[in-house]
Formats: sequence, C-alpha cells, structure tokens
Amino acid sequence: MLGIYVLFGAFLGIIIPTVLISLLPALSIRILESLSVYRKGSLSLDVCDYITGAGYYRKGKVFTYIDKNGSSRFESGRVFGLLTLLFLPLMIIISIVVFLVV
Repeated sequence: MLGIYVLFGAFLGIIIPTVLISLLPALSIRILESLSVYRKGSLSLDVCDYITGAGYYRKGKVFTYIDKNGSSRFESGRVFGLLTLLFLPLMIIISIVVFLVV
C-alpha cells in the first residue's frame, strides 16, 4: 500500500513542474529566483528561433538566462530539471506522511 502512495507522489512530483512550465512560467521563474538558483531578473521566457537536435528549425517559447556579461543561453531543460529536483522528493515525502497519518 505504501508503494502506491510513493508512486502517486512521484507522479505528482513530475506533473507539477510540467504544469508550472507550460501554464505558469512566471511562477516557475519566481520559484527559482526565490531559491537563489538564478539572480533576480536574469531568467526570462522569450519567443526564440532555434534549431533542434534533429536539425529542425523551430520557433517557440524558451527559458533564457542572461549572465553578468550580457550573453544569453537556453535554460529550458535546466529549469525543468531543477523544478523536478525540488518537487519530486517533496511530493514523495508528503505522500509518505499522508500514508502514515491515514
């Protein structure tokens, strides 16, 4: 029975970052800036042209990071990874606590 709770916590730990990035990107940026992962104002969501790893030309919303020198880089994968590292253990711990209380 505990396994079901842990799996549900892991599911929520992956779904919450996905929803945050796709529906609430401003909240995602605020969370990462409040945890001091990024400096205030250095992470933004922009519409950019880029070429995928398979060589296809795309235009879409991309998280970009502007460093102190003024150069920018894409941070979409890192933002998702950091949010997952934040929410996955948190949701698993919460699900275990719910299991022990109920």
